[in-house]
Amino acid sequence: MILTVDRKQIEPNIEVFTLHGRVVLGRESQALEWQVEELLRQNRSRLVFDMTDVSFIDSAGLGILVGCLGKVKAAGAG
Repeated sequence: MILTVDRKQIEPNIEVFTLHGRVVLGRESQALEWQVEELLRQNRSRLVFDMTDVSFIDSAGLGILVGCLGKVKAAGAG
């Protein structure tokens, strides 16, 4: 199963990403990073990643998640 991401806002300033499937090298995982970057451009840096339904993650997927964490920290949150 490829990665699908559901997003919802809770409270005025918290965005929850619910990940389903496989976090691996590919467009779907890259799209997750782009969504994070877009929120950071909007000064929204309180993010939660629910990975309960992730069935597999490879090193590239882990790298994308670590990269997202770095960007959030650089934005002053985390």
